[in-house]
Amino acid sequence: MTQQTIDEIKLQIDILRNKVNQLEEEEKEKKIIPWEPKGGDFFFSSGGILVGFSDEKCQTYGIERTSKEQAQKARNKVRQFQRLLAYHDEYCPDYEFIENGTNGIVFYDIEIKIWKVDFYTTWAFISVYFPKNIAEDLVKKLNSGEVVL
Repeated sequence: MTQQTIDEIKLQIDILRNKVNQLEEEEKEKKIIPWEPKGGDFFFSSGGILVGFSDEKCQTYGIERTSKEQAQKARNKVRQFQRLLAYHDEYCPDYEFIENGTNGIVFYDIEIKIWKVDFYTTWAFISVYFPKNIAEDLVKKLNSGEVVL
């Protein structure tokens, strides 16, 4: 191998090193853009009233929807969740999920059309967790109509 060939190889190595460094810097500069809700023209107020205008705070919070129908569906789901949280706050305000504990999740079984409770010892999904006795009591009240979410 001649000195000229060695020099050419060294030059190619330098070019490749520079290219690698450039690509690594570009990767570092790439920023992850967090997802934000698209928003829309409709949202519901804290009182459950449908409103038809856009607001940056509403979009950031994720309450805007692109249609009135979507806003109505979201309002109904949030109403249930808020009422479930209110029941939790009234009957077991300090209860938090307990790892390996008996954490009750109240849910509606759409196939047999009754409220039920299930228990989890590991955190399963975003939900409102109750102690066993409160969860079972709430299910009885929901099925009797005493509590409506």
